Amino acid sequence: MIDNLNSIYANSTYTNQTTNSISNKLNSTDFSKATDDELMEVCKDFESYFVEQMLKSMAKMSSVDGSNSDNIYASLFGVTEDSDSGMNTLSSYFGDELMSSMADKVVENQSGKGLGIAQTLYEQMKRNYSVKEV
Repeated sequence: MIDNLNSIYANSTYTNQTTNSISNKLNSTDFSKATDDELMEVCKDFESYFVEQMLKSMAKMSSVDGSNSDNIYASLFGVTEDSDSGMNTLSSYFGDELMSSMADKVVENQSGKGLGIAQTLYEQMKRNYSVKEV
């Protein structure tokens, strides 16, 4: 029971920190005065977060061993119900970092074009905030 609580806490804490970071950046920045680079950076951060959440959902849906563990990475890393709480928590942290790293790689893939979400957001925000090219 404690193992599952640690895993749930670790996953929600990491997700909340990432969500809060992006939310703060979006709410505290005046994009009408932002440079092209600043605007694109925010768009890439959002695309990376979106891809990361998508990958986490995919990992949650594809449990390798069919277990119902709250640690979505447990079956991927061979962590069982019998494993100690430290191993369960470490697999959760490692899984989060792995998903974050994979999301960053997807966004930087294809010469920095990623999936194209960041570029589409960038063009839309540029129109909405009347950002002029420097």
